[in-house]
Amino acid sequence: MIFFGSGSNTFYVTEDEVLNNKALCGEGVVANAHPLSYVKQDDDVGSLGGDDGDGGGIGTEVHDFGELNKLVGVITRDALITSPVQKVCEDQTSGKEPESKEKLAAEEKGDVGETEVEKVTIHQEKDEAVEEEAVKEGRFKEKEDGALQGVENVGGSEGLVNVAVEEKGDVAGTTCEVAAADGVEGGNEGESAEDKMLAREETLVELSDSSPCPRSEKHKPVEKEADLASLLLAKERFTMDKLVPEVEDPDYAFFESVLVLNPKVLHLNAGGYNLENQFFLDLAAPRKWVSTEHMEALIDYVGVRHDERLRQRRCIFLKPWFVAHLQGKARSFNAAKFNKGRVVGDGRLSSFLTKEGKRWREDVDTLYTPMIWDGNHWVGLCISLTDWRVLVLDPNPKLKDMGAVRGLLDSVAQMLPYLVEKVCPPPVEGAYNYEHFLVERMGGSYENRRSGDCGPVAIKFMELHALGNPHPRMDGLTDDLVDLIRKQFAMDLYKDWVVPLYIGDEMN
Repeated sequence: MIFFGSGSNTFYVTEDEVLNNKALCGEGVVANAHPLSYVKQDDDVGSLGGDDGDGGGIGTEVHDFGELNKLVGVITRDALITSPVQKVCEDQTSGKEPESKEKLAAEEKGDVGETEVEKVTIHQEKDEAVEEEAVKEGRFKEKEDGALQGVENVGGSEGLVNVAVEEKGDVAGTTCEVAAADGVEGGNEGESAEDKMLAREETLVELSDSSPCPRSEKHKPVEKEADLASLLLAKERFTMDKLVPEVEDPDYAFFESVLVLNPKVLHLNAGGYNLENQFFLDLAAPRKWVSTEHMEALIDYVGVRHDERLRQRRCIFLKPWFVAHLQGKARSFNAAKFNKGRVVGDGRLSSFLTKEGKRWREDVDTLYTPMIWDGNHWVGLCISLTDWRVLVLDPNPKLKDMGAVRGLLDSVAQMLPYLVEKVCPPPVEGAYNYEHFLVERMGGSYENRRSGDCGPVAIKFMELHALGNPHPRMDGLTDDLVDLIRKQFAMDLYKDWVVPLYIGDEMN
């Protein structure tokens, strides 16, 4: 990191900006700098260098520039100083064991008392002159003996960018060869200048690109995938008696074997998602944690599968974003003393909840949506707009007592009445009240104690509850049935979302 400035204005240049100015290619002049009121110690190391800040001290806080400005006399176009870090670089290049940072810092003269990584502070008014001179001098030059003076450790564990080298007369220095994360090494004595340049170019990572992303090509099925598609298409359509399978599908083993051959195959726009084969393998694996994308896909799929029945029962399935959206507004909602409804009922939410066929209290009385607790436990919520109640469908109720459950749902229970007033038609008599929704938890159902299945079990709980809890009922589920449910979900999603993408000439 390079620091420029005087007085109360300090400018800094980050490691990323050094890279973007082609420091690796032998050009080390930095064109851009950003003002800071102060520079903090250690925080900069962790955020810019990629480590925890133990070994850097790149940014020591500066309160008084008077002492540091004494250095200006020696930091001009005709005089430079050597930082301890440069000596480390030279030692590394020559194969010597680097001296300790404390010893190097002790050798520094004048008022430069900072240890670890030396900072160079220059008068702000001389910034342009120094940069122009550096450009005229050819920016970073190589020394005659081939040793490289600047240091740039890109992708290494230290994550430091060290500059400002000493050379009588001119601003001179280039980058030390980089030992990058991919194992490319530079600086070997036997390498030519061209080889070193190629090694540096191979370690360069493009940090930003304004060009449009390349379009992904549609996957072309292989023979086994076509055979799998034929098997799945030949199966009978879903019926309610298959809501909870009692035996494993005889074709599951073949299904799994085909996907395992190439788990990274990407299926574009499968049910509105871009899904890899690994997505289905993870969903089918017993005790395998599922992602938010799994939960979104499952809640979408179950909602479409039972669309007609849900409409008759005045129910709707919502993605996890619904509760997460309300939770994100909790602080603003609690801080608002007046007009709390305005905080809750933003345009995005209101437009979604007033769509044709999804309007609260006109088309829908009950909402089903997943919610994640503490980032590691999925539950289902049944929100009744008629009973003013939130029923928690918890796959493992032993994890939290009711006090903790009410605490997790407190903000949602408070905001729901205001959301009802915002999006629902006015009641026939009187007005809506702002009493909190009552939070309860369903008891007597199957408990998934073995961990890892809470996501699919929460989806199955909501599916069964929304359909009137048919056989085998929520209390009739077992660990073995949960294994079959997960495999069924994976095969059904693949059959109904992936196979239709390739029906036609590609499958023949």
